Amino acid sequence: MAYIYVYAPINGTQAGQDLYCDGKQHNPGILCCGENDILGAASSAVKFYSSSYIKSIRTTQLGNLCATSPPAGFEWVNEGVKIELYCNYDAQSALIATLFYGHLTNRIANGVYNSPNSRTLGRLGSQDCNCACYDGIHVHTECDSSGYRIPRGCGVGVYTTSQMYRWTVPDLSACPQ
Repeated sequence: MAYIYVYAPINGTQAGQDLYCDGKQHNPGILCCGENDILGAASSAVKFYSSSYIKSIRTTQLGNLCATSPPAGFEWVNEGVKIELYCNYDAQSALIATLFYGHLTNRIANGVYNSPNSRTLGRLGSQDCNCACYDGIHVHTECDSSGYRIPRGCGVGVYTTSQMYRWTVPDLSACPQ
């Protein structure tokens, strides 16, 4: 048995977690295991970081991930990305896990990407909508219900080396290292 980890997509501050998600059906109709919002500097690059087992990702642009949309005209309205994780190149193995990132501008195009560590998924906006999410410019992250969120208190600093999510994988023998 092995663990697959995903790390914080930006250096920032933990703004909150599981306050309006935690096992509830959530936009876009996913059952998520845990939500994190990470405050960051305006226009910061939001990147993908994971265990070395992840050799490829599949990206899909999505609409709004939050339960309440920001007002029309805000730059990150309907700016989400779904990331599927695979342990072989070209997304050719079984799907290991799924992540969701929200509140992005300049999102990555739909597609399959090999060697995904440090790949930019999008950028933080420069506007704070002050809507039913968290105040402040932030990236919203969620994982699928098979994962485990690494608990952290609000106000704690997180970095691109900070573990955010973990999946238990029973057999990684088919995954190259």
